[in-house]
Amino acid sequence: MGLVWGRRLESKPEELSVLYSSGRDVKALPMADELLIPFDIWNTEAHNIMLHRQGIVSRDELKVILSALLQIRKLHEGGHFKLDPQKEDVHMNIESFITEKCDPDIGRKVHTGRSRNDQIVCDMRMYLREKALQIADSLIQLVDTILTVAGDHLETVMPGFTHYQHATISTFGHLLVSYAQALERDLERLRFAYSIINRNPLGAAAGYGTSWQIDRDLTAGLLGFDEVQENSIDCVSSRWEAEAELASVICFMMNHLSIMCQDFVFMTTSEANMIRLHDGFVLGSSIMPQKRNPCPLEVTRAKAAIAHGMLQALLGIAKASLSGYNRDSQYTKYLIFDLISECELAPVILREVIRTMQVNKETMRKLAVTGFLNAVDVADHITRQFHVPFRQSYHIVAEAVRLSDAEGEITLPALNFALKNAGIEQTLDAEIFDQLSDPERNVKLKSHIGGPAPEAVAKTVNSIARKVEAHKEWLENAAGRIRKAREELEGIRKDVILG
Repeated sequence: MGLVWGRRLESKPEELSVLYSSGRDVKALPMADELLIPFDIWNTEAHNIMLHRQGIVSRDELKVILSALLQIRKLHEGGHFKLDPQKEDVHMNIESFITEKCDPDIGRKVHTGRSRNDQIVCDMRMYLREKALQIADSLIQLVDTILTVAGDHLETVMPGFTHYQHATISTFGHLLVSYAQALERDLERLRFAYSIINRNPLGAAAGYGTSWQIDRDLTAGLLGFDEVQENSIDCVSSRWEAEAELASVICFMMNHLSIMCQDFVFMTTSEANMIRLHDGFVLGSSIMPQKRNPCPLEVTRAKAAIAHGMLQALLGIAKASLSGYNRDSQYTKYLIFDLISECELAPVILREVIRTMQVNKETMRKLAVTGFLNAVDVADHITRQFHVPFRQSYHIVAEAVRLSDAEGEITLPALNFALKNAGIEQTLDAEIFDQLSDPERNVKLKSHIGGPAPEAVAKTVNSIARKVEAHKEWLENAAGRIRKAREELEGIRKDVILG
């Protein structure tokens, strides 16, 4: 199995789970600008097609440029285009390749009317929107899985918690749907962030425009942007902003996932034993042969904290900068790359954790009938039956709980004694008391919107599912727009090279 603890598990841990948990311990990170090579190629293609349309670059020159960029793309896809640190960044590496390998005079024209300032902002926005769509897809799949599993547990009663203490009766379906509802809001945030990110900054040059008669609408279309970000100073000054927008959404997502993970970590303990994680999503101990550690869940909590710090750094770098380009903003690139690298697999891992976990229904039910979890339901019933204020009922039940403390659940004699002590001569009969001690019955009474009653949870599942369908349609349209722009540019390239 290749793992120290391999023989403890019936099936080996999922490779993705192991890599997610081990993180950078055994995984090297690429050069930052390697991630931008495909986007800088696309950026340069669109810019030079525009220069040709504007009569700045001839068709023959464009043919050489597009052919060289296609060659770079193929070399990169084959793992053979390596960035030379002596050339400083991805932009100069690509320009130098055209100059040195193809035609020096033509290579020196590819940067006409463009600065590395607007070039990197454009590359980053293309990278960020791609990651935003990937994360949206992972979130949608996670929410779909949560809703499916929740549908299987609408009647699986369990304790609800406050202050880490057993509080009242809920269901596992109700708990799962709380995660789905929170993550659906993250999808809303992601869509808004995408609308901010997907605006074309190319053409701002160094922040103050260019004397060349460029067509920014054309490059926006060829690059799949929704619109042009107009003011050239803002295009460059806001380099940090798109990064922070996506980072903020990821932080919300990671907070929600970390809450989910903490719930599951607690529920997997020997003391709780409410769920059991699949062998694929636990890791062992190097010394204790019996261990099944929920490592992917624990590292998700850590990754949430890391994301928070990186978002704070992104915001801090931009604070009180002079308008225009400042080299400080280069470091926003490293922060967002690392943040995404740490967090992008979290929804993928959690989807599989939830899909494969074992739910111990009987244990959950046993926990739901001990610890006085029906106390508030009993108080509500007393208020209705005996027409007394709720606060009086509260004190009656509190006394009954005290008197029943040794039994671990409210007893009928204790409750009737407390009623009598409060000046209520009537008593509860055994049949009604048995009903009040039935967790399934009690949870069904909470049938208002958003409550834990099976019918209420089912309605919430349907409501969230409808919203998710709208997100799926948005995702398809957004990805389709980018794909269409890519296809249009590829058609132009083919026509120029072969024509």
